[in-house]
Amino acid sequence: MRVMVTVVDPESVARELAKDLPSPYCPGRTISSCPSGQARQLEQKILQLAESGRSRDEIEAILVDRFGAEIMGTPMRTELVIGVSLAGLLLLCFLVQRAWRWRHGRNFGEVQSSSHEGTSATDQAPNEHELEQLEDALEDIREF
Repeated sequence: MRVMVTVVDPESVARELAKDLPSPYCPGRTISSCPSGQARQLEQKILQLAESGRSRDEIEAILVDRFGAEIMGTPMRTELVIGVSLAGLLLLCFLVQRAWRWRHGRNFGEVQSSSHEGTSATDQAPNEHELEQLEDALEDIREF
């Protein structure tokens, strides 16, 4: 009967931890991506712990004890940034579409039906006050 022994390279454990764990010195970044000198010292401490035979879970527990779970923070998630950006873009498109409809008639059904029945209130050109309101609204959107 043979027993398989898995040899864990301390450098790879330290490298993975530094790549995966949030930095207590640079919010939103991992330890390895943080440019702080303190982050380099923390990487060395992680390597020393790994070389002394500590497991990944033990090293993580030591770091949480030292810095606290809330101080460790979380790295910025790309999915969150993309989601917020898309939501903003959709909101902008919606506002532009509403402004266009307001400028060219309340909705397409009213404009089409009024052309068959004669003139209606939606067929009239906007007055100066309405045009000024639209320009103000568009200016607010541009400033946003």
